Amino acid sequence: MRKIFILGLIIVAVLATGCDNKQEKDIQSSNEVTGQEMKFEPIGVYRFKDDKTGLYGYMDGDGKIIIEAKYKSAADFEYLSTGYTQAYDENETATIIDKSGKEYLPFGEYRVVSVPQYDLMFFKDDSLKYGVVNLEGERVLEALYDKIEINNEGTIIVTLNNKQGVFDKNVKIILDIVYDYIYQVEDALIVMKEDKFGLVNLKGKELVPINYEEVQIAHSIREGERQIFEVVNSEGKIGFFDSKGKQLTDFLYDKNSPGRGGLIPVLKDGKWGYIDVEGKTIIPFQFDYASSFIDGSAQVVINNERKFINKKGEFIEIEKPSYEINGEKYTIIKEDNKSKVISESGEVLIDNNYTGMSLYDDSIIAINEDMSLILDLKGNILAQSKSLIPIGLDFFIASDKEWEMNGSLIDDKGKILSDDTYVEARGYEEFNRVVVKNSDGKYSVLNEKGEKLLDIEDSASNVTIFEEDLIRVEFNLEEFKWLNIKGELLPRL
Repeated sequence: MRKIFILGLIIVAVLATGCDNKQEKDIQSSNEVTGQEMKFEPIGVYRFKDDKTGLYGYMDGDGKIIIEAKYKSAADFEYLSTGYTQAYDENETATIIDKSGKEYLPFGEYRVVSVPQYDLMFFKDDSLKYGVVNLEGERVLEALYDKIEINNEGTIIVTLNNKQGVFDKNVKIILDIVYDYIYQVEDALIVMKEDKFGLVNLKGKELVPINYEEVQIAHSIREGERQIFEVVNSEGKIGFFDSKGKQLTDFLYDKNSPGRGGLIPVLKDGKWGYIDVEGKTIIPFQFDYASSFIDGSAQVVINNERKFINKKGEFIEIEKPSYEINGEKYTIIKEDNKSKVISESGEVLIDNNYTGMSLYDDSIIAINEDMSLILDLKGNILAQSKSLIPIGLDFFIASDKEWEMNGSLIDDKGKILSDDTYVEARGYEEFNRVVVKNSDGKYSVLNEKGEKLLDIEDSASNVTIFEEDLIRVEFNLEEFKWLNIKGELLPRL
């Protein structure tokens, strides 16, 4: 997928990826944890309603029925979920189903049940108390609790009368229900009791005594990185411990910032420096400010100068981002709050007092005081408007309002693709589709050339693309239908 780099506050960007808001957030969260670009896979199984019976079933992306319409109500399968969802009978009791239609719980027993995590689900009974049931239908915890959370590796945190305790996935008790606060971080539990914090492992062993003012994660917990905790004593000083309870430093520090890439910024005696995950000082305490490391560099302030350092503490110059277009490299530099474009040979190609610039394929997005513009590589203006809002697939809405979508659809060369005024637009890169809504409130689906493929009926309140040939049209929270790109109703009952 193309990445759009937009500088400045005028351009308001929401790069749709063919997901709804929740799906988009799920994708972003996953990328932040793993640092890997994820391959998009459609959900594959979609809820539909049989208008004749009023019952719900599930179909695939071609409209083929996978699970017959037999449920009084049902939930959608979610993107990046565990592959389960809830379905309900005429008495509003619930079961859990997978994408093949297998039912895991008998109807008649549960009105509220969660989607499985580690083969466990919490449920709520008529007494409004919570318990836990497994995928075999066995109640592993009776409904006795005010709240239940199922966390990593099936760890169960229960709340009863404002106190918390912990069970493991086999329902063996880890911590009695006597704590005021419990928070799981991978294979450790931050706990609070009588206003004091400590650290406990998943077997209930105390790693850091529960007599400190605060315990928090101090170093990122991305895959393969070591867990480090900051611990604050009664004097407000910070020491560092690992997830096994090993004390890495004395209580020497006054403040810290999030650690990344093996180094943690810490403040000591009024100066910032860096320690590693073993607690050793790696970069001396000499800075008035020190940021976390990102991509091998960090920003520091020394003698009132803002500079960059590497992980050895050496001052470095941050390379200006460069772009390669048709075999030529171009660089955007900023001097005195103004941007310019320079070729690989050093020739200044554009220097027109723009406050922000970004190269986009073989065009340039530029910003001046009150306008956003698309330029060619010679600086010629191809299009301009109050704001340019990227929607994916090299398309923009050229809006005549600041911070608001209200304008025509154009491509990255400034070509106007439609004379309609659009107030909503969302591109789906994976499916080469765009959904737009004009100023009259009517939705349409376009292709990757901006050509109209399908008009949607006037009463629609939302339109979403789930696959290249699968469109969901919503009318309210409960009423919706599926269409293919020809406008044919799915499934064909």
